[in-house]
Amino acid sequence: MGIFKQILNSQITHFIGVKYLTFGIQFVNSLLIAKYLGVFYFGIYSFLILLNQYLTYLGMIPSYSLNAILSTKKKSLYYSKRLWHNTLLLTLILCFLVSMIGVLLVSIYPTIFAKYQFYDYFAFVFLIFSVSAFNNVFTNLYRTYGELNKINFNQFIVPFFQLVVLILFNTQSLIYFLLLAMVIGNICSLILFLNNSPISLGFGFKGSIMKEILTRGGHLLMYNVSFYLLLLSSRTIVSIEFSPEKLGFYSLAVSLSSAVFMVVGSVSFLVYPKLLNKFYANDSSDTKKVLVKIRELYIASCFLLTYMGFLLVPILIVFIPKYSMAMTPFKILLFTQLIFNNSFGYSVLLVAKKKEKIMTKICLYSVVIIVGLSILFAKLGFSINLIAVSVLVGFTYYVFKLTKVGMKEFNYKVTYHDVYKELFPRNFLIPLVFILISLIIENDFIFIVLSFLFFIFLNKKRIIQIIIHLQELVSNNNSLKF
Repeated sequence: MGIFKQILNSQITHFIGVKYLTFGIQFVNSLLIAKYLGVFYFGIYSFLILLNQYLTYLGMIPSYSLNAILSTKKKSLYYSKRLWHNTLLLTLILCFLVSMIGVLLVSIYPTIFAKYQFYDYFAFVFLIFSVSAFNNVFTNLYRTYGELNKINFNQFIVPFFQLVVLILFNTQSLIYFLLLAMVIGNICSLILFLNNSPISLGFGFKGSIMKEILTRGGHLLMYNVSFYLLLLSSRTIVSIEFSPEKLGFYSLAVSLSSAVFMVVGSVSFLVYPKLLNKFYANDSSDTKKVLVKIRELYIASCFLLTYMGFLLVPILIVFIPKYSMAMTPFKILLFTQLIFNNSFGYSVLLVAKKKEKIMTKICLYSVVIIVGLSILFAKLGFSINLIAVSVLVGFTYYVFKLTKVGMKEFNYKVTYHDVYKELFPRNFLIPLVFILISLIIENDFIFIVLSFLFFIFLNKKRIIQIIIHLQELVSNNNSLKF
């Protein structure tokens, strides 16, 4: 009974609970937005969100630096404070410059992105970017100190406001109200973040610290931008080469596949700073033990989520029959997410070892593969299903190369056969093959069920370990402290 009470009162339980609730709301929002806007206007809304994502990644330079540096140096209170104040100043400058350039560009070229009615909504896009940039640096500050309640509010409030909008304003102005909900939600989060910050608020400038933020942030930005280009490049090609309706189909597939994996994303979000600290401080033997343990549990969890996603397909077809064309790319992207998450742990290890340049190069090669294949398939007149396949190919390359570089950190010669065995041990390979067969022959039920049964049979102990370790994580409020 005591353990049960600890679990219920844990910050981590609240975080994961809010994440699940947010996941549910975002999932419902995605379906309702697609249904209410219709295919054409959902394509316009998807483009605005795509553009906002590009701007958000640009504004993440200070956040990346803060997270990476503070995770390893937060014991120095003086340095932490100076780092924080320089980070806030850099964020302010970045928001001002990007917003002014955007306003100037729209003033000179008012017809830019006319296909997506950008002129009508550009003010929202830049306002959301500016407030979100500050919320991102605060989020990274709070999670480094293991304080999750305000992060919970930040991740919940925008989807909640959008759900309210969808209930109240099912009109032709729905895009306007959805964007307004994003603005108000982000402002509410920022007001909350400003109250009782773990480090006092203020702006400061110190050349050496600003240089470290820009240098480390620049390297991390290049890696993260190139990584996010992996996610966004195919949608960008679809927005250029296909109609707004097809962009709507494809964007829904991307949104749904990302929503399914949001659950493990919340866990990786929580443990990232602690893993970064462990990999930075520990010797190679200890690091290897931690890496093996966390990878097995994390990847097993990803398999369970993949099965859940496949089971949702018949329900989605009933609820939004107009979007049935999105279901095949949705399943392909679910499989892609499973392959991608197979590299979990190695990316954190390489960031801890300051190998962002190598990671950036791998990402950029992967982007070239995705863009090249996407353009080829589009020009040849293939459907958006093949665009999703190009993402699968690019991510598979990324996972193999990244894992190989990560394995080399343990000071032994690594072949691609070693990488293959690391990524696809028998207990994961057999279920994976059955999922792949189901995609190729477009038979969801039989082979997905076979895959699930084999997975359960081959991973019984791991599934039990997932439950035990999750209980340990959520029952200990100090599990994220370091």
